[in-house]
Parts: sequence; C-alpha cells; structure tokens
Amino acid sequence: MTVVCGALEYVDEKRDTVTNPKVIVEVLPPTTRNYDLGDKARMYSRIPSLTDLLLIEQERVSVEHWRRLVNGHWEISNIADRQETIHIESVGCELSVADIYSGVELP
Repeated sequence: MTVVCGALEYVDEKRDTVTNPKVIVEVLPPTTRNYDLGDKARMYSRIPSLTDLLLIEQERVSVEHWRRLVNGHWEISNIADRQETIHIESVGCELSVADIYSGVELP
C-alpha cells in the first residue's frame, strides 16, 4: 500500500510507478523477506518524499516501522505486540497492530 499526499508523480508515461510516496506499507512474504528487509528497504529509504515505511511480517506478529527524522536520518522501531499502536505522524494516522493481524492465525 502506498500513501501519497498531493498529486501523483510517475516515473514515466506507463504510470505504474509512483515517485512521491509519503508512506509505504509492505507485507513480507517468506520468499522475498530478506530482499524486502535489505536492498528494497534501503532503496525505499532514498526516496525524498518518503516519511514512513512499514514492513509487516506474514508468519509472526512483527512490524518494522521506519520513520524519517527531521535531520533526514531514519529511526527504526520493531513492534511485536498486538496491543501496540503504530503512530504515523506524517499523515496523522494511528494503526493498531491488532487490526493489522485481525483474522490472521499465527503459530
């Protein structure tokens, strides 16, 4: 899922790649988990407009929240408790971990 504030900007005329996301939410399938947490997350972190990146584990309750600080550095929080709430200040949103995993049965 991608959140964009303002007009959508695209890489090219195909209009299939947005270049100005504010928030990206990605579910980590087991087959690409390491790539998504590594190279892909670092690629996302270089997008100037991006303020928040949520990486959601599929096989256990765990959300990695990357939040861009005022100085441009990233703060990374790991949330592994269904009772926690994720605050996405850049878009004025709160997201319950319980809601993320609602209906998901995990070992």
